[in-house]
Amino acid sequence: MSSLAQQSASRKDRLAQLRSLKRKHEGDGNTDSSNSSNESPVTIPDQDNNTMTEKTSQDRIVAALGRNFNPETRGPMLGYTANPLEKIIADPSGAPNQTVELVAEELQNNAIKKLFESINVNKELSLANLQPKRANWDLKRDLQPKMDLLDTKTDNQIVKLVRERIAKMKQADE
Repeated sequence: MSSLAQQSASRKDRLAQLRSLKRKHEGDGNTDSSNSSNESPVTIPDQDNNTMTEKTSQDRIVAALGRNFNPETRGPMLGYTANPLEKIIADPSGAPNQTVELVAEELQNNAIKKLFESINVNKELSLANLQPKRANWDLKRDLQPKMDLLDTKTDNQIVKLVRERIAKMKQADE
């Protein structure tokens, strides 16, 4: 138990040292919120002249830390300062600067053009290759589902007739 008490005491000492270093670094001897709320002058050591100067709470510079604090406006940061869509990427070919979206769209269009050109080169159109559609192509398309149904029924009937014939042959052998 005594070792825990010793560890606790040493931790408290280290924290006290860190607090005192932080106070010295900020240049403010008092960090209590009660002292900063009233307008009484506070004696602060002047780092440049090594003298003591009196300042009120309005004159003091408050070191507000935080990632959402804007020290220039002394208020919270509101969103972003510049439109992220306006970020420009320099084009290495010397063409006007373009965004990522425009570059991607241009690459996609070039790839599609190359694909269509390769298809058209391989497939030459000639009158010998052109054939008109037959006059009954739409009838075949409309009747195909019915024909599929009839084909399965026909196959089933053929199987049934073969089984009957085999059964008759077995009866004749007996």
